[in-house]
Amino acid sequence: MRNDHDPVGLTRRGVIGEVLASAVGLNLVGLLRARAEAAPLVRGAKGALLPIRSCIAIFYYGGPSQLETFDPKPDAPSEIRGEFGAIETSVPGLRVSEHLPMIARVMHKTALIRSMHHKNTLHDPASIHTFTGRLPPQGDFELFSATPQQFPSW
Repeated sequence: MRNDHDPVGLTRRGVIGEVLASAVGLNLVGLLRARAEAAPLVRGAKGALLPIRSCIAIFYYGGPSQLETFDPKPDAPSEIRGEFGAIETSVPGLRVSEHLPMIARVMHKTALIRSMHHKNTLHDPASIHTFTGRLPPQGDFELFSATPQQFPSW
């Protein structure tokens, strides 16, 4: 907003920007408050709330079924549940496949999401929807070669 040719240090563009920003509540204090409230926090080792600094997303493109990994449904009828057993984790009441003992020990440090769903029948549109949050514009289709991504992805 500073202008070396103006002794007061204001420019027309800077003043208009400041007026518009303050009119809609986008001042520095408001921006910092909004960022602080939006930042997800976790409890650290000593109980202090800390911002989340990283995330590892495990995405099996055509990999094992959720029934064979993180959602074994041990109490479901045999025709529904996976063929492998389920073991307890570090989270009381949460069970995972018997083939994931090391992950079971650190489940208290993870966020297991079982509520995501889509109506796609093929892997390609389902993965585009999962990673971008948008349905692919071509609809439910199978890709046989790489295509440019239509939307930003995490």
